[in-house]
Amino acid sequence: MERGPRNDRRAPAGAPPLRPPRAGEAGFSLLEALIAAALLLLVVLGVIPLFTQAMVNNLHGETATTTSVGAAEDVETAFGDVFDSRFTEVPAGSTELSALDYFAEDTRAWVTAAPSGQPALYRSRNVQQYSLSDLEDPTQPYFHTPLDGTTDPIYVHVKLVDTHVGKFRNNTTGVISGPDSAEALSVYAY
Repeated sequence: MERGPRNDRRAPAGAPPLRPPRAGEAGFSLLEALIAAALLLLVVLGVIPLFTQAMVNNLHGETATTTSVGAAEDVETAFGDVFDSRFTEVPAGSTELSALDYFAEDTRAWVTAAPSGQPALYRSRNVQQYSLSDLEDPTQPYFHTPLDGTTDPIYVHVKLVDTHVGKFRNNTTGVISGPDSAEALSVYAY
């Protein structure tokens, strides 16, 4: 039975003896190892910012998704309710219903009461109601006179639902618009 090559430093039978390695031939020098480590460090340092930017992009993407879904959800709720529901009912003595919701990070849901601490996102909903008689004036072919909440429902033909979702500024009550905000405008006709 024939054996494969041996892993020791002995020469095969009949072959001249192996010479011991000379100085400088025994592997990598310290200088070569330092150069290899420096090159590896340069590659790693070049890749780290990519991971950091990816994490930032994921956070912005999550916020953008939450805002756009929040706006769409609000409008879909308005379309799913009956025309004279609490969700779209303009209060008596006013021509507009204004509501404000907050996004609670702990439950990942929209709530009407401000959560403890500074909420990251808000959602405002404004509802106005109109009559089709607004369109009779050819010089103003749009809805221009919102009806009061005390108007008899028989004269209310259209409700305009305007939803805006955005971010709060840090530690203030001011709001900002930008890439992390979304707006949905819909007309709800009876």
